[in-house]
Amino acid sequence: MENKKKILMNLYTTIFAEGKSDEISKYYHPDVKGYFNSRELTLTDLITGVATVTKLYTSIETKIEDMIITENKTATRLCRTMVRIQDNKKISMNLIIIKHFHEGKINHVWTICDNNDVTAIWND
Repeated sequence: MENKKKILMNLYTTIFAEGKSDEISKYYHPDVKGYFNSRELTLTDLITGVATVTKLYTSIETKIEDMIITENKTATRLCRTMVRIQDNKKISMNLIIIKHFHEGKINHVWTICDNNDVTAIWND
């Protein structure tokens, strides 16, 4: 379970903060099924979404509010703040993310986000 926590911490903080979307495939199964609010996502969609967020926003900070880890599932509630590069506007959002692990990689992920601007990135 400690390994899952390390994976999650890296996904939620380092990858976003440092714009390392190319590292996502290390953690996700190639056939992952993802859902962001109501949109279904592939691994390519997940990588593209993170790359877009890190291209449009800077100063990305993530505060993990709650994290539950079981043998093959995790649930995380987090708050993320970031600054939109276009107009230097600081935004914040709350997310709930549930992940299912299979053979050491994430094969399902469900995300709910309360920020419409960020949701639009994933729904394009």
